[in-house]
Amino acid sequence: EEMNGTLIYVSTPVMQFNAATAKCSQIQEDADVIYLGKAAAEINGVAQGDYVTVKVDNNSARYKVKLDDKISSNIVVAGAYTPNNPMFEALSIGYKFKRTEIIKG
Repeated sequence: EEMNGTLIYVSTPVMQFNAATAKCSQIQEDADVIYLGKAAAEINGVAQGDYVTVKVDNNSARYKVKLDDKISSNIVVAGAYTPNNPMFEALSIGYKFKRTEIIKG
């Protein structure tokens, strides 16, 4: 299945599993925050500190935008494995990449 448009990446718990992943930078995960790179912010017309509604399938929740210069492309990062995340159930089931819609406001 082809996945075009904005994708949300469901990030995993912050842990190092091997020597290669130990070199990776970690993003601080907050349940009420969605992380975007510059490209995703421009495409979706949002900036640092804006609030957005994120839709995945038939679920939606409101998040605060944080920009991260380590994220490239039109990918959004959500910390799904935080039980108080408003979309914990919808994000934690299935494939790590999901189609999403981001609505400013």
